[in-house]
Amino acid sequence: MPWLVKDEKNPEKELLFVHVPRCGGTSLIKHFEVEKNSRRHRNCYHWCGLVYFFYRYRLLEKNNFPWRSWENLLSLTTFTIAWIVYFTTPDWAIDACEDDPENPNRWCPAPLSVSFWVTSIFFSFLSTFIMNACVMGRSDHLRRFEMWFFGKILCELSVTYDWLHGLGSDGYMMHYTAEKMIKHGYITQERMNSANTFAIVRNPYSRMFSIFKYNRYGSLESFDHFVREWYVRWKKYKRTSSEEWDTYCHVLPMKAFTHDESGKQIVPFIIRQEDLKELTKKGGATDKNIQTRYSTLPSIVLDALRGMPHANGRKTSKHWSAYYTQELMDLVYEMFQPDFEEFSYSTSIEKRPELKPKDSFRPKFHEFNASSRRLVDISLYDQVSLSTDNVKVEVTKTEMYCIEIEGEKSVEGIQQPTSDNVAKTDGVAANVDTGPSESKVEPNELALTDRNQESSNDTPNTSDIETGTS
Repeated sequence: MPWLVKDEKNPEKELLFVHVPRCGGTSLIKHFEVEKNSRRHRNCYHWCGLVYFFYRYRLLEKNNFPWRSWENLLSLTTFTIAWIVYFTTPDWAIDACEDDPENPNRWCPAPLSVSFWVTSIFFSFLSTFIMNACVMGRSDHLRRFEMWFFGKILCELSVTYDWLHGLGSDGYMMHYTAEKMIKHGYITQERMNSANTFAIVRNPYSRMFSIFKYNRYGSLESFDHFVREWYVRWKKYKRTSSEEWDTYCHVLPMKAFTHDESGKQIVPFIIRQEDLKELTKKGGATDKNIQTRYSTLPSIVLDALRGMPHANGRKTSKHWSAYYTQELMDLVYEMFQPDFEEFSYSTSIEKRPELKPKDSFRPKFHEFNASSRRLVDISLYDQVSLSTDNVKVEVTKTEMYCIEIEGEKSVEGIQQPTSDNVAKTDGVAANVDTGPSESKVEPNELALTDRNQESSNDTPNTSDIETGTS
């Protein structure tokens, strides 16, 4: 959860990024030079620690087992020099250690050369096969040792609490959830609200495959095996806590980073990765659904997203959807069900229509930013009914759209249109000003009816609403 721009005197210019793992935030951190900023005003010891941490961070973004590294070059050089010296210098040979009657106390350097061999091999093995995400992250004991060693023994060598990045005794600071940041006192809720705090989320199915690519044990581990093991880790997380000591941050659902335990959104702005291309294109978004969804997004956040480079360091020969089976789809849905509901993602996979989700898509009203405005993406539904005391609106979907609601009102139901008196439009953006609703449905919830339920024949009252295509 690093600061991208930090200016306590001008909080309106600050940018705080809640970095949800495997959602594309690394390029944003590079763009704002968080590495350079975090090293400012640090002593030599911690400066070197942060340099090494960011070097390893970049390295592991490209390879699970990075054999082309400076550590391996140093190990190879040490091993080669020790080997040459051992066989070319008589004083370093094994037979040079035999007793010399003329000089019985002579020091024999041969064991030193052997120790160089052993040390270089061990150091190379450690940096390549142990100090990486797929081993440290998936092993609770090694991850805890890493946190304890770098935090307690090395005195927080590679963490900066000023910029909220690095590895310390509390875990991977850059992937801290917003709730944990507040809980541990690294930031207050007031500061988070005054700064431009935002997060990026993505399709849970796509994110699961990205997690697999980053944390798998090389090319020999299949996606099927990985998801099943990840499911076991998720079950353990449900029994323990979201603290790094108990749960690897990549196991957490995205909602855990943006909401508290009660389900309240504490990160003011949330951007879907799938919307970035349209949102950041030159000249601004032309899709009215995107315009409505991000109508309250601050310009400073939008400018930051426009400047973010789009790069994928782990390309695959097949689309991620090709790796899914029905069973894997069900497991991923069970693990990340809150993400589907909260961020309005379809539970089906568009390119795999033969795979059937456990549950139909059930969107919920969620607080998209700090204001009272609430947005819901209803692009996957054929019809939605909005009801208050004196207004009922029914809309049939032909293209992607969303409905924006201000004030106290509820969504009464979603059902297939069967009557000719249902208005057929490309989309709608409705603002309804009415008195308090007496509906039994809570203002921030969506009550769903069976998609096969009969549609109401009430004629929509369009005199009190403003409609438009999207």
